Amino acid sequence: MFKLAQVQNLAPHIITHDDSFLDFDSYCAIEDLNLILQNVSIEGSAYFDSDLKETNSRKRIGFVFQGNPQHQNDHNRSIQVDFFKSLSKDLEADFVSLQVGTNIDFSDCNIQDVSPSISDFNDTSNLLQSLDLLISVDTSVLHLAGALGVKSWALIPFVPDWRWGLDQVNSHWYDSIQIIRQNKANCWKNDFVKLKINLKDFIENES
Repeated sequence: MFKLAQVQNLAPHIITHDDSFLDFDSYCAIEDLNLILQNVSIEGSAYFDSDLKETNSRKRIGFVFQGNPQHQNDHNRSIQVDFFKSLSKDLEADFVSLQVGTNIDFSDCNIQDVSPSISDFNDTSNLLQSLDLLISVDTSVLHLAGALGVKSWALIPFVPDWRWGLDQVNSHWYDSIQIIRQNKANCWKNDFVKLKINLKDFIENES
């Protein structure tokens, strides 16, 4: 993220965990933002600069199916890769996996693994900007896509993280993200049946 922050010129001073902190008058922990903001209406447009992607005759769809396995709620937010493999079958589009940290065999489906080309968030940013749509579980990649204004479908578990609220379809934080909620705890099967219908419609009809 440090390299991406430098490229985007986000602030006059960007520090890492290894740097000494500058003097400051006040600070706010990210976990306290929801209490302070009280889910007020905020500007959700992209705040990272995004280069225009090249026009392609086929839609390019990106997948991220797993978060950090060390996260205490990862068993709820991550989704089995087979669900994503099923999405790619029998649809006329180019599918790519931006998932890092796994060793998945995609030879049985129409998904290209682009993770070997990802070494930092700057690489991820460049790949996201080549997509027509990202379909992702709740991960840092999804938040980066929102920051870039990349059209995304967020797959949010039955009991969501506070950032996604309880019932809204659109994100408070990102205009480009549509929220797709799990209808039954620990079960994505029926949701992915509907998701594939919607994805087919997106590929065939959305310009």
